[in-house]
Amino acid sequence: NGIFHLTDCQTGPSSLTGLTHADRAGFLLESGDFFDAVDGRIAWRCGTQVGKKGLFGGYKPPEPAKLEITGGWSRITATVRGASHHTSELPNQDACLAELDPHGRWALAMVADGHGSAQCKRSDRGSQLAIKTGRQTLVDFIEQTIDSTPGQIHELARSHLPGRIVEAWREAVKAHLQDDPLPAAASQNIGDNNASQNTEDKSADSSNGQPDYLAYGATFLAAVVTRRFALYLQLGDGDILVPQPDSTNLPVRFSSPFPRIEGLIANETTSLCQKRAETLFQTHIQVFQEQPPELVLLATDGYSNSFQSRDDFDQVAADILRELRAGRTQELADLLPDELEAVSHEGSGDDISVALLYFGLALGHSQR
Repeated sequence: NGIFHLTDCQTGPSSLTGLTHADRAGFLLESGDFFDAVDGRIAWRCGTQVGKKGLFGGYKPPEPAKLEITGGWSRITATVRGASHHTSELPNQDACLAELDPHGRWALAMVADGHGSAQCKRSDRGSQLAIKTGRQTLVDFIEQTIDSTPGQIHELARSHLPGRIVEAWREAVKAHLQDDPLPAAASQNIGDNNASQNTEDKSADSSNGQPDYLAYGATFLAAVVTRRFALYLQLGDGDILVPQPDSTNLPVRFSSPFPRIEGLIANETTSLCQKRAETLFQTHIQVFQEQPPELVLLATDGYSNSFQSRDDFDQVAADILRELRAGRTQELADLLPDELEAVSHEGSGDDISVALLYFGLALGHSQR
């Protein structure tokens, strides 16, 4: 009936060759572990050796993707804990959100990636706060300016919006610290450390009497799409992909509103926790001559870092667009968390979050 259970399993990986889903995702079992696989979706059940056995001890399956279709616009979000974080028993450091205005005036997508380093002990919370406060800040902004010209909106976004986003995030961090202060030793260690990974002297450090923003450090990417224009914002690493205007037919080519940030190496990134973070934002407005882009895809860097080349990553976006054009939106949402988890295991090992907006139904590009 498609449902099977193995308990009190005294076997190794060689006995799992028939479990296609498990094998593809790279899950290994050791003696004493238990697992169930229901309808092809793996759910881990560890016995007395919780968190200590197997490649992914204490593994929990990813949460289902979130899907909504309103007025021909679609949104999908999915976030998965990275393979390396399963091994180290760290929580998912990512957060994401997509939202459709019930009146069909705008659509919003955001992703945030907590740094997860030893100095950023609460960066999982920091990314969640970035999404929560960023959402309210962006909705307020677009509601206040939606009738302005694109040029006016871009100028306001460039000059005021980053500061509002950073300030709202910092206020949320301070409130969280009031409710749950950092231990004194942890606060002292954070104070003089770098703010973003491997980037010196950019933290709002506690030695100056400021809250320990570094503990909550996270990146922030957002896209707001209206009927007339799209507004993109980016602080830190990650990807925003949009089909190029001439990509109505296959092969689809993608581009980003922003160039890659130069001068950063290894795991360095700009961050909400840095001094003058508002000055490090990139902003771009895309005015539509006729219609919005068919797809806007945002992803944390664990996704693109899992591929050998940019072309390989762009091909994934093209595959997603192909599924959406074929009308397989629900099927894509159902499969996406497992696919992201497999990509993390085979690639970067990092958490991966995706937030996408699809306008093809309204544009008549889908088959159904």
